[in-house]
Amino acid sequence: MAAPTGPGLAPLTLPAWPIDLCPGVAQYFDTIPKYFHPIIELEKRASGCWLLQAISILPEYRGMGYAKHLLSEVESIAKNTGVSKIALQVEDENTIALGFYKKNNYVEIDRRPVIPFPGSKDGGYYILMCKDLDHS
Repeated sequence: MAAPTGPGLAPLTLPAWPIDLCPGVAQYFDTIPKYFHPIIELEKRASGCWLLQAISILPEYRGMGYAKHLLSEVESIAKNTGVSKIALQVEDENTIALGFYKKNNYVEIDRRPVIPFPGSKDGGYYILMCKDLDHS
């Protein structure tokens, strides 16, 4: 598939960030607001993987191949650093993103209930998904 072109699309470069940037976070876990706990727990489960934090496409550019292109680029960069797996989190209520990741061979590894931020009506689950880059 050719790389999509359009406004604001530039070559993607990402640093190889380790999953656990703050190894001492465990001792402070109980002081972190509870609504972050499920996210942190799932990130810990993804230890050793590249962690994709976000892909976001403006509504007017959806369906044009941008998300697929970005995901492919991220996977390629991650694989070239020597890691064998990439992980991400998605809310189960985000059915479009969930379907997109499943279609691109990401599988559910674990899930945690969403603890809503103050004032939020979010519910459902955070889902940790992973893809084996050695078999893609």
